[in-house]
Amino acid sequence: MEFDSIPSIGQELKSKVYVLAVDDLLPNLISLEEVLNSDELEVVCANSGPEALRKILKTEFCCILLDIRMPGMDGFEVAQIIRADPVFAQTPIIFVTAEAKDQEELFQGYESGAVDFIIKPLSPQVLRAKVRVFADLYRQKKALDKSQLIENLYKQLKDSNDQLKQYTTIASHDMREPLRRIHCLVDLLRLEADGLANAEIDDICEDLMRCTTEGLALVDDFRELTRIVNANCELAKVDLRGIVLKLLADRQEEIEKRGIQVKIETYPQLLCNAELCEELLKALIDNALVHTGSKAIDITFSAENASGEWVMSVLNSGSTIDSAKTEAIFQPFTRLATYQKWQHLGLGLTKARKIVERHHGRIWVETFPSGVSFRFTLTGKKDDKVTK
Repeated sequence: MEFDSIPSIGQELKSKVYVLAVDDLLPNLISLEEVLNSDELEVVCANSGPEALRKILKTEFCCILLDIRMPGMDGFEVAQIIRADPVFAQTPIIFVTAEAKDQEELFQGYESGAVDFIIKPLSPQVLRAKVRVFADLYRQKKALDKSQLIENLYKQLKDSNDQLKQYTTIASHDMREPLRRIHCLVDLLRLEADGLANAEIDDICEDLMRCTTEGLALVDDFRELTRIVNANCELAKVDLRGIVLKLLADRQEEIEKRGIQVKIETYPQLLCNAELCEELLKALIDNALVHTGSKAIDITFSAENASGEWVMSVLNSGSTIDSAKTEAIFQPFTRLATYQKWQHLGLGLTKARKIVERHHGRIWVETFPSGVSFRFTLTGKKDDKVTK
């Protein structure tokens, strides 16, 4: 939702509201319209209980004026149905009755959900006063909800800006190192090219290519992170095992060359975004391969259903992580090994966390003497768009 589409709080407090009037007699409905209709309030009429329930589905009302004695479905039944639905349960109901002599009837009305009674013949002044109270309360609640929405949007925007500043600061630092090395290598070629052997020139050119590749990879990482943050997270039933098999097939040559043993245990079909989940699993597989050098390792994919929620795991036996750094590794460009020198790690695990967050799930790492396990959930959420 854009800020331009949000009415101001002042507008909300002056906005027109609607009252539902339910009565089987047309003259009574006309009378209510004449008394209550104004620039800031409009009466919507229903001449039966079923019609009233249909009207409620289409319009939001500040209160309901409900006649008790109607043929077929009476006012008590209508009120009970409204109160049973959590969407409409908070809508105030004022019972309108021609007689309130029976104390038991009054109790039944309040038990059905009434907040007040009005006795016929109606006093226009009393009726307007009662309805005005509920109209003002309704407007104030809407204004408060809108204020909370604006506050939440502002917080999201501020968090995004703060995160962008953090990434930009770290990235600018990481970008400077390969550019500095390129500058030094070019100066070396310019000053000493005549005295360098071909093999030395080849080494410098290879270093230049490596630095250039690092810079381009950094730019690509940022572009990919931006795409993940802004992508539509449409959900559908996805075979996670199939995605793992596809990614492993793409890395088959390295897996065979290093003697890596891969085991895929239970990996379920889940409601998630296939494209983003492929990027998630790719990041976790690449992380396992990068951090284990050229060693022969074991990689195990498994999942367990814990209290109705699937928890997926990617375990590799070739690396360990200091328990004090298990949270830091999801920050951009975090280095965990001294051999990496200036080489940046990219945004693999940062992207993984963002993808999990887009699915309203969690991701964390558990470290053992024999290896590291990345565990995550893909909970999903009702307001995400679902495709079948």
